Amino acid sequence: MTQVGVDAYYGDVIKINGKEVSVSERVSNAISRIKRENPDVELLVSRDELSLEYLVRAVRSGQIGGFFSIGDTTKVCKKAVRLGRIETGTEKIQPDLVAIMATVIEGKDCLLTDAGAINDIDSYNLYCQGLMTAAYAKHFLEIEKPKLGLLCNGTEEHKGNRLVKETDARFKEAIKEKGLSELLDYQGKVEPRPGIFGELDIILAPGGFIGNLYLKICEAIIEAGWNVVRQEFKKLRGIKKISAKAGSLAIKAVGDRIRERYNPEKYNGAILLGCNGIVVKGHGASTIEGIYRGILRTREFIEKDVGSKIEEALNKYT
Repeated sequence: MTQVGVDAYYGDVIKINGKEVSVSERVSNAISRIKRENPDVELLVSRDELSLEYLVRAVRSGQIGGFFSIGDTTKVCKKAVRLGRIETGTEKIQPDLVAIMATVIEGKDCLLTDAGAINDIDSYNLYCQGLMTAAYAKHFLEIEKPKLGLLCNGTEEHKGNRLVKETDARFKEAIKEKGLSELLDYQGKVEPRPGIFGELDIILAPGGFIGNLYLKICEAIIEAGWNVVRQEFKKLRGIKKISAKAGSLAIKAVGDRIRERYNPEKYNGAILLGCNGIVVKGHGASTIEGIYRGILRTREFIEKDVGSKIEEALNKYT
């Protein structure tokens, strides 16, 4: 039986049907569903302000295989680091929060890394984050030689800051000297478009601040695009009433499909790579459905032993 920890203290209070619903209440409902539909999952639920510390200790002692939280990203990551960081030689790797994003190609997702764990990073650690995410994509998502692009403000040789240029050079050197092409297909520096349009499997952001901003901008663009369509439809004049009604129904149907396709709840549960244990971070405003999915995703990460595959990739290509 897989043992999963759940933080039921930290997170945002949200409104459901006009009523404020606490983190604890949403977690409780999600847990009830887990117990009904997935009896093979054993849950350790922590409900007070020491919740994260308690869950970290439980992972370190082997009581649980990992834990899920919808708490503040910075707080969760800082606590998770106490599990210890993966080492390459004598250097400890900076952790890396990996989020799954939908693309314009139906059924094709893209991994975003780092989605908000570490703001200040050097080129060695950024390169290692790329390796960890590629190993995750290969062994967990079963993507053979995932296409990875380094997020930049252009693809030209002179574009990018020092961090981006140094990291780009590290990837190119590893391809020549260490056979990195066995693990991933490096696409070089890329603008945001390839990630959004499904041309990449991984988009590597130069730091958690940039990655988290990229993620939130993408979510805002989807919402904005839908609102523009609705506004423009309302402006149409000179059409028959029956045509307007049919068009309205069609627009609503399309909108429902778009919302479902890009619904963050479907992808709830970004894994923190680089720590000696499984830590999964969900949206702070996760609904009951999102928490339910996040807990199950955590179980899957534990069962597939993601951590050992990541260490193998780091040892081979650094």
